[in-house]
Amino acid sequence: MHFRNVTIQFKDTDEKPYYIECKIIENILYSKERDLSSDELKALYLDFKIRNPFLQAGTIELKDALRTDKYFNALRIKFGYAVTCHKSQGGEWKRAFVNCKTAMGYFNASYFRWLYTALTRAKEVLYTLDEPHFKIGSNLKPPKIENITPRQDLIVLKPEILETELAFDFSDEQENLKAIFYAVFDLMKDEEVSISKIEHKPYHEIYYFEKGNESIKIKINYKKEFKISSIQSITESNLALSLSEKVKLIENKIVIIDDLENSLEIDQKTLYFLMISLFAKIL
Repeated sequence: MHFRNVTIQFKDTDEKPYYIECKIIENILYSKERDLSSDELKALYLDFKIRNPFLQAGTIELKDALRTDKYFNALRIKFGYAVTCHKSQGGEWKRAFVNCKTAMGYFNASYFRWLYTALTRAKEVLYTLDEPHFKIGSNLKPPKIENITPRQDLIVLKPEILETELAFDFSDEQENLKAIFYAVFDLMKDEEVSISKIEHKPYHEIYYFEKGNESIKIKINYKKEFKISSIQSITESNLALSLSEKVKLIENKIVIIDDLENSLEIDQKTLYFLMISLFAKIL
């Protein structure tokens, strides 16, 4: 039997982290089987008996020792595999866990297309996390204006960009800062640079970029409504100047993640009545 010491972290509902020091059984971790074999279970108990030769069968002392033995109670864990909804298309599993929470909002066509794809990955059993709770017709309101003029101060990112794996933690209160990150990340995708660090400061972000042995710092200032007011290069170099000019494409803009904006600008009232008609047929 092979054991390994691990530290397990989990968070409560308030996002407070907790840590547990324990052992895991490596045999099952890399095994194709879902649990220990009969021989391995016997070996686990035999190992306990060898280490505790004076404990008699059927005694309370033996039972207490079994309950607290760190090897006998080592966790039997398997690798869990998670994929983004985009990458899961075309695949199906008997059991699937779907985290329904995204940064694109609930009441838009993109979210429902994304959710349909995610939910239909399960063949038999589906488990959902943070699933939305609303009734038919929830949050539907007649448009107050008939003519919507496209805003020139918006950068609208497609929701597919959310499939990008985040190397940084953003809290639920930092969704606007996350949108800025996605915009910067998208601008840099062809520059062969990496974002190594982000410092969150009052009304500005400091981005650290790396390319080879060179490190660049760029300051992104924003106003109260997260409209980006200016871009400043802290580092002085040709590369820093080039990158800051690239980032300036989002200057004087508000970054949002959605793809429903265009359809709303075209005909919001028509969309509203189409949805009402659809719900009426369902009911």
